[in-house]
Amino acid sequence: MRPMTRAETEQVNATLASSPPPATEPPGRVGYGHEALIGSAQHEQMMEDFLRSHDAISVEDLDAFRAHLLRSFPDREITAQLCPDDESAGILIFSVYGFSEREHLSHPEEDAFYDGFPPHLAHVAGPVTFFPRTGPFSDRALLDGVDNMEGPVDDRIQPQ
Repeated sequence: MRPMTRAETEQVNATLASSPPPATEPPGRVGYGHEALIGSAQHEQMMEDFLRSHDAISVEDLDAFRAHLLRSFPDREITAQLCPDDESAGILIFSVYGFSEREHLSHPEEDAFYDGFPPHLAHVAGPVTFFPRTGPFSDRALLDGVDNMEGPVDDRIQPQ
């Protein structure tokens, strides 16, 4: 898995900040521009919508990525969000909450995520990513902007 470059992170941040969902969003596409806690009904629908647009990623791949994320970041609030992307059918961003300003730059849980990342899931990286987020999750987090979103800055995972 190749973490996003700073330029890619800035592009995602710009997309999050400037791409509100269209007023006439087609039925069945939930979650664009909104975060859903892992395990919620909205989150499960979001996963189904994402998988419909990404043939190269299976349900098992996405479940394995999510399970690895939960193992690596125990006892943290984690949300998912679908974001449109000009170059594809969209990206799925998992936001991991509860980091301090200092911790989100380097944390043992993040190291565990990268160190234990299953090589067979390298193809999932890109359309699926995660961001350490400062502070607790709030339903208003997205409405307040993306000031508390930080992108991965690690390059330890490379496609096999």
